[in-house]
Amino acid sequence: MKLSKKNPLVLYLLNKYISYALLFFRGLILAKFLGPYYFGIWGFISLTLQYLSYTSLGINYAVTVKLSIGDEKRNTLDGSFASNAIISTVLFSALITIVAITIKVTGINLFPKYDFLNYLVVVSLITVFANLQQVLINILRVYKKLLPIAIVESVSAIILASSALIFRDNQLINFQLYTMLVVDVIGSIFLLIMSPVKLQFRMDKKIVVAMLKLGIPLLIYNLSFYLISISVRTVVSANYSVEILGYFTLANSISNATLLGLQSVAWAVYPEVLAKFSTSNDINAVQNRINLVNTFYNLSCFLSIFLIIALLPLVFIFLPKYVSSMPIINVLLISQAILLSSYGYNALAVSRKKQNEVAKIGIFTVVFVTIGSVLVAYQKVNYFWITVIALIGSVFYTIMQIKLGTQLLQKKESLVTSISKFLPANLIYAIIIIIVGGFYKSSYIFSIVGILLLVVPSISKFKEFIDFIKNNLLVVESTEE
Repeated sequence: MKLSKKNPLVLYLLNKYISYALLFFRGLILAKFLGPYYFGIWGFISLTLQYLSYTSLGINYAVTVKLSIGDEKRNTLDGSFASNAIISTVLFSALITIVAITIKVTGINLFPKYDFLNYLVVVSLITVFANLQQVLINILRVYKKLLPIAIVESVSAIILASSALIFRDNQLINFQLYTMLVVDVIGSIFLLIMSPVKLQFRMDKKIVVAMLKLGIPLLIYNLSFYLISISVRTVVSANYSVEILGYFTLANSISNATLLGLQSVAWAVYPEVLAKFSTSNDINAVQNRINLVNTFYNLSCFLSIFLIIALLPLVFIFLPKYVSSMPIINVLLISQAILLSSYGYNALAVSRKKQNEVAKIGIFTVVFVTIGSVLVAYQKVNYFWITVIALIGSVFYTIMQIKLGTQLLQKKESLVTSISKFLPANLIYAIIIIIVGGFYKSSYIFSIVGILLLVVPSISKFKEFIDFIKNNLLVVESTEE
């Protein structure tokens, strides 16, 4: 075994961080040049694209699971399975474009508050190629072909960030959308060429049905997770002004840029984690691996979030029109970190084919968050309290995930023990202090206190964390010379 700077995963992750830095820069530029009103429109378009990304009916998720933990005939089945996944995704997504063109031709004024009819067709076309690209990326990552993915993501990030500097207001929105479409088309073609499996462009009804049977439950499972956050923006888009949606869009952009770097680590190793959890019968070994993953992943998530919150006053020097969004950004960032705290238990549930149970937890949480948000909006209460509802929903979702995981591991523990696993006392105090600090001009002082509360009790774990990174990310398998 030896350390290697050429480890594809390390290089891929470095590229991910650079790409996300560019996309974060793009988000700030769009917020600056569009202003709260047009950035609110952009936020609604982004929200719509997120909903439309699920029109692949879970085929992109089915590809990952099927090719990661497939049967003994995996090598012979991969080509036909991957091919049917690609064809089905294009066909399902293309139906959205047909509907969009029909609406455009008939002149139905869809979501006039956001002038959405003007963007409808190009949004539907972006959906087709974005969904196709996601399937291709999942195929490549199962085979650990990360370089083509890195190329597409880095080139896309550079082009999109650069194009944000050209226009202003509504012209900038249109230019960004058409740039996204061109980038997705070219990226999809490139990934098709780089596919590690021999594609057979013919449909097999049995394979498509099998994909849907596996993919739809996985879609419900994944959709329930993401709906916890996007349901909040949906309620805001329907009940508050376009400018306020702009504030929530900025919060979403910042949280994505902050956590996607960490999520990329989880994303890259997810197929391997699934494979190990699905084949291991040693309960204690699985429990130890989950504890290790959760401890360091959660610590990294919250530390990243707290550091970004401490730096937010610098962001508002560049974006003074958004300074009133500081409290909601703090709460939404913390909510996202809490949602990610169940990563290890998520992987365990999916590997043991319990994604339906996870989906039930997610759906219940989505219903709670949606009803709570609607009631807040109906009472005309300040929109900050919608983010509090999201925070409560995130805590409930994660607790129930942990409870499910302990059941799968055949372990009994109290509710207090479950909560303390991901929300120890020092972290709870840190969260409260940082949320309160969001209402003060000297918020960075509160953030520093929160960071100290998080880090000081965890100092002893950092050496173990560094060893974990070295052993899992920087070490490559030994090869014969």
